[in-house]
Amino acid sequence: MISKTDLAARYIALLKKSLINELYIENEARVVLVVDSLLNRRAFELGHLSGIGREVALLSLLRKAKDDGSSVILRTRKPDGTSAPVAEMRNFTELSHTMVGRKRLNNIQTCIETVLDDDIPGDFLEAGVWRGGSCIFMRGVLAAYGVADRIVWAADSFEGVPPPAHPQDEGIDLSVGVLPVLAVPLEEVQALFKRYDLLDAQVRFLKDGSRTRSQPHRSSGWQCFGSMATCTNRRWTRSFRYMTRFPQVAS
Repeated sequence: MISKTDLAARYIALLKKSLINELYIENEARVVLVVDSLLNRRAFELGHLSGIGREVALLSLLRKAKDDGSSVILRTRKPDGTSAPVAEMRNFTELSHTMVGRKRLNNIQTCIETVLDDDIPGDFLEAGVWRGGSCIFMRGVLAAYGVADRIVWAADSFEGVPPPAHPQDEGIDLSVGVLPVLAVPLEEVQALFKRYDLLDAQVRFLKDGSRTRSQPHRSSGWQCFGSMATCTNRRWTRSFRYMTRFPQVAS
């Protein structure tokens, strides 16, 4: 049974706000506003930055994205009134350290606390970690509760999502050429852990260097592979459903 102190609760709540970039949401809104103006060749004044609080619709959209894990995709307007998404701009405008949002972080916290309260043996693993935010959160929760005998495993290719190669992936292409924002090198993920002062012996990295996709389908959710309690993101089930064997272990 873990001891849920007020200090631990405050740390975990602050960690969530930092990971989803809620603490500096106005600066993210400023970046989005500037990039959107450049894309659409609209007049822009410095006063728009100091008066960012007046961009109620934009701030509301960003708050929703940070709560439910959705994305704000910029679009270019055409002379005929239509528009087209510019997905690659997420590299410059998506500043959160996790894309899962507060609701999923709350779910991860509940799952971790259940595992600890019920004394279920095993470590924690995420398959497909992006910038590492969810794994950083897992490590932070363990630190908040003083848990020193469990490891957080971060499993990824750290090269982005491979091109679609299966019938189930038809119409869904999340590869580097389409969404370079998803390709985050191992060194960047490790550096982010270090920035949060959470890179230690309780964090391990599994790198799929071969990009082999030969394993049978695994559904998303909390599962147990050996002694590892595993949490995967339902949004990327198709792309990462084979990531259950990683030939390289990075310490």
